Amino acid sequence: MTNSLILARVLGTPSWVDFWLIIVFGLLNGILVIFMANKMLQILQLSGYKLRGFTDWIKQTKFNYWGRLIVITALSLAAMLITNVLLEDLLVNRALQYVSVIFYLIFVLVYIINTFSIIQKSPVKYTMRMSRLVIVILALSVLLTIGLMYVSVNFIPYLTAAGMVLLPMLLPLVVMVAHMIMVPIEKTISRTFLNRAKLKLKKYKNLKVVAVTGSYGKTTVKNIIAGILAEKYKVCVTPFSYNTPLGISKTILENL
Repeated sequence: MTNSLILARVLGTPSWVDFWLIIVFGLLNGILVIFMANKMLQILQLSGYKLRGFTDWIKQTKFNYWGRLIVITALSLAAMLITNVLLEDLLVNRALQYVSVIFYLIFVLVYIINTFSIIQKSPVKYTMRMSRLVIVILALSVLLTIGLMYVSVNFIPYLTAAGMVLLPMLLPLVVMVAHMIMVPIEKTISRTFLNRAKLKLKKYKNLKVVAVTGSYGKTTVKNIIAGILAEKYKVCVTPFSYNTPLGISKTILENL
């Protein structure tokens, strides 16, 4: 079989099979990306949603987490290429060109299981802000997967589903872009909550505010103080480790 015939058979003509599979794989990849991004979301949250803290973490870990994602992409591409070359006589069936995606899914699932098997002192807290960020990451991941797969389906022989497996390598960039998209939105939401909380505080003329600062033990000290004062006074205390302006504002609006 000549090279031109092989190329023709591998590429074929994109069909409705490709269309629906691209949509399905786009949604599936978007969901997988959220789980793969768990550690990155944790770091972003712990850094107070400061991009500098996130990028510093990537540098301090010597790109270990990003490197693992790049390895997933590289292994998946290699597995796809080898599988499609070995099955070239069967690739006249468009659906069979996506069989090699199985290898990618295995690599990703192993990565996710290993990531979640590590006990975290401060796991991701899915607050409203984090949930909004996750939705944006999901949307970006789905659109990016669909776009990359469209290119690979139409122009890359033997690597029909390559667009899907490129996303792990791009994950840190996706997280940063999603964060930058949400920054002005979150600032608007925060201002609204802060202003409402300030107006509510003004209604309580005899209110006493106790603030606890420091690097470690803030939550423990806060709970001890609240427990002592509650013996005589009505006390409104922030739950868990809510210590951001937004978390404090939410406590004031809901519990005070």
